[in-house]
Amino acid sequence: MAEGRKKEDDSMSKLVMIIDDSLTVRKIMETSLKREGFASVSYSDGIEALRALNDKRHPIPDLVLLDIGLPKMDGYEVARHLKTKQ
Repeated sequence: MAEGRKKEDDSMSKLVMIIDDSLTVRKIMETSLKREGFASVSYSDGIEALRALNDKRHPIPDLVLLDIGLPKMDGYEVARHLKTKQ
């Protein structure tokens, strides 16, 4: 029982950022992550996500789920910007 609680406590402190232009995909991911005890934030494009990070609207995410085929700025470019943000 203690192991199950530890797993839950660990995941509650983790933030996942979802960047995908599909509202359906974002909602499915958010629901699945929430069900497993993870916090998430989602954005429809990379520019919006990078702006949120620059404005410090939330903590730096522990994991980013990133769509490669995004409008405005593709996922590769977003990943390059995120990598330099460390």
